[in-house]
Amino acid sequence: MAQRKRATTEPSVDIDSVLAGLKQRLERDGAVKRSEIKPKALQEKLILRLVEHGFEVGKTCVRRPLQAQLADALSHAALIPVTGLASHVAGASSTELKAAIAQAVGAGKVRRALRGTAEVLCGPEVRVLDGEQLRRVGERAQAFAKLVEKVTRKGGLVLLADDVDEALADVQRVVPKRVENKREDETFAALLSAVDSTRDGRSGLSFVPAIVGRLAPRIPTDQVIQMLVSAAARELLELRPEGGIGRLSEAELSVCPPGPHGTKLSWARRLGGGAT
Repeated sequence: MAQRKRATTEPSVDIDSVLAGLKQRLERDGAVKRSEIKPKALQEKLILRLVEHGFEVGKTCVRRPLQAQLADALSHAALIPVTGLASHVAGASSTELKAAIAQAVGAGKVRRALRGTAEVLCGPEVRVLDGEQLRRVGERAQAFAKLVEKVTRKGGLVLLADDVDEALADVQRVVPKRVENKREDETFAALLSAVDSTRDGRSGLSFVPAIVGRLAPRIPTDQVIQMLVSAAARELLELRPEGGIGRLSEAELSVCPPGPHGTKLSWARRLGGGAT
């Protein structure tokens, strides 16, 4: 009697659980290689589901949309050299990255600026001067430079300090002013107050999620994050990354400003004018 073959059953796969894990990786890392999407038998189905959730398919990977990654990289008034953008955007070839930059610039979401000898990218919230404004700056600066040259070339001549101040102010008038109003000042004061009220007495540090919680729901989380970065740029605060690894929950990490090398800035310290 022929031996009956033993029936084998493939282990069932919870595709929704696998999909959730992939989405979490994509949000964290920006891209996942096709070869890492398993089980292989469900790879195409999983990729299709990811596309349905708004992700993009590259040549060798699935990724967060390049435009979204670009916007995140340039958020909070960040300036990124064009040559270094690849380290901030995952899963894109150089050709795709150039196309994404061109698309964003064309849509007015990104601007190319010259800083020294390097070309950098910035978001629309960063103050810049266009060609016409720069032409007016150049005219005023050139007039002042000629005056300075005349004085330095001829002995015995000086310039009145008030005249120098006025000449420099004339150049400065072309530069767009920061948009600040009373409401923004009050909001910023509330931020610093929240930093002081959540400060740990021993370390002198304030936990960023606690600051965000203190200001909710009066000020949206995204606005608080942007204000923290702005305060650090003004050297009113120092933002520090988490000292340990994996100690923060996903909810806590989501309200911390991004730091270098993929870290999250979870602690803030006052650099002056804080409560004692």
